[in-house]
Amino acid sequence: MDLQGYVKRMKVLCKRFDRFYEHVFDEHKDRMKDETKGFVARDVVDVLLKLAEDPNLEVKLNSDAIKGLMQDLIVGAADSTITTIEWAMSELIKQPHLIKKATEELDRVIGKERRGE
Repeated sequence: MDLQGYVKRMKVLCKRFDRFYEHVFDEHKDRMKDETKGFVARDVVDVLLKLAEDPNLEVKLNSDAIKGLMQDLIVGAADSTITTIEWAMSELIKQPHLIKKATEELDRVIGKERRGE
């Protein structure tokens, strides 16, 4: 039973992510084909796809394994960023005099006109 519909929504989300990753992989594979001899890996997707082609790898990488690694990287990056922001905000709350300094720095570096974008 899926009374609240979580399983159904997870399955839909899984299919969306799968299509997204396939699209990204196809773009990278096309570039790899176009630049066969002079191909240089530009990002982690290129590196993983290149490793998947290596017949000498002890542990074989397939498309699902690469998708899983990419998902871990995305979630891990988002989680650590959120944790860092929460920590910084808690430190600012503990020391109100620093909020004024941080606000002044943001106004100087980013500018007041960019707020809310």
